[in-house]
Formats: sequence, C-alpha cells, structure tokens
Amino acid sequence: MSSERLSRARSRRVAALAVALTCTTGSGALLAGALPVEGVGQTGPIFVPPGNLPPASAGTVAGATDAATGNGSGGGGAAAGGAGGEAIGETFDADELAAAAAAEERAAEAARQARAALESALAICGSLPKAYVVSCVGERLGVAAAALPSDAEFAAPKAALAQASRSLEQVARANRDRSAPRITARTSGPSPIQTERPLTPVAPERVEAVLEEAEDILDEVETVLLRSAEASQQRAELFFDMAEAVESNKVLLRS
Repeated sequence: MSSERLSRARSRRVAALAVALTCTTGSGALLAGALPVEGVGQTGPIFVPPGNLPPASAGTVAGATDAATGNGSGGGGAAAGGAGGEAIGETFDADELAAAAAAEERAAEAARQARAALESALAICGSLPKAYVVSCVGERLGVAAAALPSDAEFAAPKAALAQASRSLEQVARANRDRSAPRITARTSGPSPIQTERPLTPVAPERVEAVLEEAEDILDEVETVLLRSAEASQQRAELFFDMAEAVESNKVLLRS
C-alpha cells in the first residue's frame, strides 16, 4: 500500500472513531457517554440523542441487541420458529407413517381375501361334478380379482386373475352341455360360501379337453403372480401365497 493510500485509510479510521465517541450539538461537542439515557425493558439502556440528530429506530436498536446477545426477540423468534418447524415436521412424518401403515394393512387384508377366494375353490368346486369345475374355478378367480385393490403394485395380478376368470367361463360356455342346467354352488356349515354367478356345465365328451385348456390358463396366472412376487419385496409373500393357491386349483382340475 502506498503512503498516500495509507494516509487516507488512517484519516478514515480517525474520523470514524470521532463519530463513534462524540455527538455534535449546537453548542459544541459532547461525549456520547454524557447524554441522557432511558431504560427499555430487558434490552438494556439506549442513548437518547439531542433533538437535532436523527433518532435511532427501535428496530435498529433491537436488532443490534439481538445480534450482540443472541437472547433478544429476533434470536428467540428464530429459535422458536426453528423449533416449531421441527415439531410440525415430526408431526407430519408421524401422520404419514400412520397413514402408510393403515394402507398397508388394508392391502394385506385384501390380499388375504383374494387368497381365501382362491383356496375356497377346493371346498366349493371340488364337491361338484367335473362338468362344472372349470366354470366354478373361473368364478373363484373372479372373486379373488375383485378383492384385490387397484394399486399399481397389484395391477398385474388383478388383471391376470380377472382375465383368467373370463377365459375359463368362455371356454366352459363354448363347450356347454345344453342338456344340463346352470347352477349356483354353496358350501354347508356355519359360514357357507356361495358362488356369485351361475356355473356353466361342460358337455361330457368335452370335459377332459376343457380341463387341459383350463390348466394352461391357470399356468399363465401363476406365472404372473410369481413374477409379481419377485418384483415386489414388500408384497412378495402375499403373491407367493396366491400363486400356491392357484397351483392347488390346478391340482383340482387334474384330480
């Protein structure tokens, strides 16, 4: 730094120091410490300048006090705001977790109902003449599809079950025994299960061929369920259980 720049810098520092230590009045210089003071609550005293000097704003004084002590209303408000934001965030997270847990329970219950519908085929369809078994299994798959939620994670299993239900009924109707009636099946006991649509009988000479075609349809459903289980860690067990239930229906077709 040149001597000229150094001299100017010193002059500025001297001038700043003079302003900080004195307040100029009409009758001459008066030390700031000799000015009258006025209490301002808990923030400490402030200097009251003579009338010809612009008064310091309360916001400026309060801000300076807050900055110096960290205990003023500004600092306290910031701290309170931070604490409040954190509390609100924690409450939101807790609500979000509770909602997620409730949704998970509903999905699990829906999957259990779907599995129960598939497993009920053994009790309902297994007691019927072979002519009605394909239509009966198809009806149970339709009930299972309707039980599943419409969430994206269940989309593929739900669609596969619904399509298989329609396909099995179409196969039964294409090979229908016109001499036999369509029936509604119902289990006995304290909690009976009843089919939700009439069951279509297959002509005796077509039963074996229709059963083989139905097994191919169930193979496709089982494949979708197993792939869904592999793709979803959260729902894997549910989809595996449903695939096992479909496998049991395949055994029913063979028996």
